[in-house]
Amino acid sequence: MTARRLVFGLAVAGGLLLVSLKWMAVFLVLAWALCAWRWPFAPCWWCKGRKSNHGSTRRRFGTCRVCKGSGYRQILGSKSLHKLILSFGEWRKKLR
Repeated sequence: MTARRLVFGLAVAGGLLLVSLKWMAVFLVLAWALCAWRWPFAPCWWCKGRKSNHGSTRRRFGTCRVCKGSGYRQILGSKSLHKLILSFGEWRKKLR
């Protein structure tokens, strides 16, 4: 095998890898958008959905300082995604 063929083969393989990485990134973004739209809330990462802080006992109960006692957190970007989808629907209604 000549060096030229080796370099060309590596360039083609690198190009295919780069294209597949781009498609993988597009797929991951679309999967995130679907999950953020369908399930915008997840259990709080601090209290794990228990709604109380780590120092709570039977005598003294305190709500989680991160979720403020709701037990949930909003997925990153889900609020913006919902606003975008709603504004797109309103924009389509104006076109009719």
